[in-house]
Amino acid sequence: MMPRWVVIFMLAGLPVITLAVSTKRDWKEGTWRDSQRFSETRGAVALGPSIVIVPKVIQQFVIETPEYFYSAEQRLKGKHKPLPMTVNGSAKYVLDNDTIYVIGDDGKEYKLALTKKVLKTGK
Repeated sequence: MMPRWVVIFMLAGLPVITLAVSTKRDWKEGTWRDSQRFSETRGAVALGPSIVIVPKVIQQFVIETPEYFYSAEQRLKGKHKPLPMTVNGSAKYVLDNDTIYVIGDDGKEYKLALTKKVLKTGK
């Protein structure tokens, strides 16, 4: 019989294995069209006699596909940098409700908030 700690360890790893298997995505191809950064005031914090303004920094991206333009946002917290991408370069993406998953130029997967979907019209 296996020791109790081995059984607990194996059961603890089961959700991680299940999650890894369920995140297989059906990637689609598009083109990065734009990237802009903007900030707005999120609030203020009192630190002793001083008041510190807390900014909310957003990186906005646009992906073009044969049918749509998708606008997505990445909130940048602390010293985080935006996902690496090249305007007019190839974009791999997957839509999931109000979320769009993308692959950056570094090969890593990023989760962005889908903010707009615009149907392309004939010229």
